[in-house]
Amino acid sequence: MSDAVAVRAVPDGRKVELHPVDAKEWLRTGSAIEYTPFPWGLKSGAMQQPETDTALVVGTGPTARADLSLIDTSRVTLIAVNDAVWKIPAPWVHLMTWHAEFIESKFRRGFMERGFKNEDWPCVHVAESTMVSDVKGEPDCVWACGNPKGSSSLIAAGMALSMGFKQVVVAGCPLGPREKYKTFRQGWIDHKWMLEGKVLGVSGWIARNFGRYENGKA
Repeated sequence: MSDAVAVRAVPDGRKVELHPVDAKEWLRTGSAIEYTPFPWGLKSGAMQQPETDTALVVGTGPTARADLSLIDTSRVTLIAVNDAVWKIPAPWVHLMTWHAEFIESKFRRGFMERGFKNEDWPCVHVAESTMVSDVKGEPDCVWACGNPKGSSSLIAAGMALSMGFKQVVVAGCPLGPREKYKTFRQGWIDHKWMLEGKVLGVSGWIARNFGRYENGKA
């Protein structure tokens, strides 16, 4: 199981760590989930000190711009998820993604075609498990985070917490019942015991299940 730890839920909601021998059977029967506890370790790259206490993780969901209009972005560090780096004009500090294969072919290309300057390209973070041999370009930071199974927004939230941000706010990352990304809810649910109290949403499913952020007020 590499760096991951297997756990199983018990009736009162606690999580119990299992001995590796027992864990294999629990995982096989679906009675346990596998996770990599925070803080995730850096496999390559240099750890950067958080610029603010709060990281704002932004996707390209239908609510992204409305969510951003509710936030004083001068008080947060802006983190783009996937295409947000070029679809939403903002002074991005970090780009975090599960899709290392798209860094150059899609994300950077879109960024440059929109007329942004090369010096404004943010620090790029990816998951170690997505760094396959044909990935073009070198990300700045590669994280050992296993496979949380909760979309790139969950990856970004975990990376931000591992960097040392005290709070992570998620905007424009749809997980609602009518959104195609609703299948990623389970990853968030499995990690809720590690995220609760640290991650908030501006709107939607994450706000309802993890708490709502309102310019510094949970």
